[in-house]
Amino acid sequence: MDPIWLPVPQQWRRDGSGQRFSLQSGGYIRLGQAAPGLTFAAERLQRRLAATHRVGLELAVGGPRGDINAFESPTAHREGYQLHIRPQGIDIRGDAAGVFYAFATLTQLIAQYGTALPCLSVEDWPRFGVRGVMLDISRTKVPRLETLYAWIDALADLKINHLQLYLEDAFAYRGHPLAWAGLTPLTGQDVVDLDAYCRMRHIDLVPNQNVFGHLTRWLVLPAYAHLAECPQGAHLPAGDFPSPWSLNATDPESVQFAESLLNELLPYFSSPYCNIGCDETFDLGQGKSRQACESVGRGRVYLEFLRQVSASVGRHGKEALYWADMISRHHPDLVGELPDDGIALEWGYEKSYPFESRVARLANAGKRFITCPSTSTWLSLLGRTGQALENTARAARAADQTGGLGVVTTEWGDWGHWQPLSVAELGIAALAAEAWHPASGLGADFTRALSLHGFGDASGEMGRAVYELGRITALAGGAEDPESGYFAPLVDLLARPWHWPERWPLFSLAALTEAKRALKTAAEAVAAAPLARPDAWLVRREYGLMTTLALLAVEIAIRGVTEVAEPWPDLSAGLEQVLASYRELWLERNRSGGLQESLAYFAPLAERLQSGPNCRFASLAASSRLLRYPL
Repeated sequence: MDPIWLPVPQQWRRDGSGQRFSLQSGGYIRLGQAAPGLTFAAERLQRRLAATHRVGLELAVGGPRGDINAFESPTAHREGYQLHIRPQGIDIRGDAAGVFYAFATLTQLIAQYGTALPCLSVEDWPRFGVRGVMLDISRTKVPRLETLYAWIDALADLKINHLQLYLEDAFAYRGHPLAWAGLTPLTGQDVVDLDAYCRMRHIDLVPNQNVFGHLTRWLVLPAYAHLAECPQGAHLPAGDFPSPWSLNATDPESVQFAESLLNELLPYFSSPYCNIGCDETFDLGQGKSRQACESVGRGRVYLEFLRQVSASVGRHGKEALYWADMISRHHPDLVGELPDDGIALEWGYEKSYPFESRVARLANAGKRFITCPSTSTWLSLLGRTGQALENTARAARAADQTGGLGVVTTEWGDWGHWQPLSVAELGIAALAAEAWHPASGLGADFTRALSLHGFGDASGEMGRAVYELGRITALAGGAEDPESGYFAPLVDLLARPWHWPERWPLFSLAALTEAKRALKTAAEAVAAAPLARPDAWLVRREYGLMTTLALLAVEIAIRGVTEVAEPWPDLSAGLEQVLASYRELWLERNRSGGLQESLAYFAPLAERLQSGPNCRFASLAASSRLLRYPL
């Protein structure tokens, strides 16, 4: 059987002899030099072999040939490596990152073949210099450090080298204590520790602080309200929003505020980059900047603010990353005026998002850019498999064809961040595959690779079950293309129960009945899959919880479609049990600060199930006060 790779190497071949090399206790890992990175990579393999196969190998520097021989040396490609498994032993060469990735590839071979490894050769390097993931930690869910450490290790094994933690108010700014009062944000010490942990694994930990839009959590506070473009609320594409959204771009104090955040945050990071956000500033020109926007145009007002903040990043010796949507989508004629000292992040999360045409504009204007797809998990419970895979593939192809610097996928947490991080693993695996070797495609082995190298399940059952779960909840609605919606149809029933009557036409009894059967079948497969990872019990429970929520939504839809009278006390009791598990599992991986806010998003559903169709949703006002983002 051929190896199952994640990601697929650029080039590999068997030696044709059919021979194997066996790793046995008492052997040596010989290092060409005592370089810290080389030693670290070897010791990771050493610990894993001892833990999973009870094989003890000793480290040696120089001397006679060992069982594994690793040398740092220049390669034709940055982050590249050569790996040869011969009957006489294993040889690894590459630059510092390349050797680390060679050990990761060797670990994947051991996961499939055990310690009797087939003789083969690999010559490998990444297509893109930036292969990244952005994790939202500002929509209630701030992971514990132990969670982030384990996640960083998993990213490194997939050869991902760029990590952003999205911040709105999830950093403990000493200069702005009001913004995070009552929360449990990351501290400066946390960032220093995470940064060092990432560096040893060849991951660039990039600061990501939005400094223009998406600042409701700051601007609703009296101390910052005067900085808002629309203090009393704004009109957004989804409708009227009764709270402030963006800074007033024409107020010099807004720039000073942004600089105060960057001045405190950036020294904690060794990265040469900083993501300053600046996306979705829909209210620009609706309030205090109206006159300036009417005079010179919204696009130019936006660009001036972007330039000033980008220059602030430059004064820290770093380069600004920024979301490109406000110019590339709304003012394409101004693409050429984007700052040259920054990198545009072209994001789009639908299957059909036109990455090709959008990044072509940036490339033709001489701008550097990164494409940004998504894991497609938020507001889905169990993901949207089709959307995640196609969206990621298109982003990688567009970057490949037009000279992009890389691909960074996004894992957002809108509406209380209900989905656990384990649900994002399919989308992250897709990113790892496409960003390393987009020409290989995901292929028929993708779910097997996800199962083996993501979940530690050599049977392939977990990968198939996760793939199917992400299809079931998306397709249960019966709409023409339900994956294109912001809310998956079933999740909409849980999140916005005041829309129930208008949602029933989306569903058919036949589709719901099939979804119920398929959810139970896939959940049984998850429960039975032989996962070999330290948190296997927790992964199973997380998928079990999300499946239970999806089944609750299916049952609500069945009763709505068949016009069963409300209220439904059995479903109300079921929701109480689900939320008890939700609290318990949340605290296993995450800090406590955002838990109550996340639970508050379930309050209207609980009220509807208890009170029936004439519910007035008294919980909405209370929830809005707690959430700071009104429902």
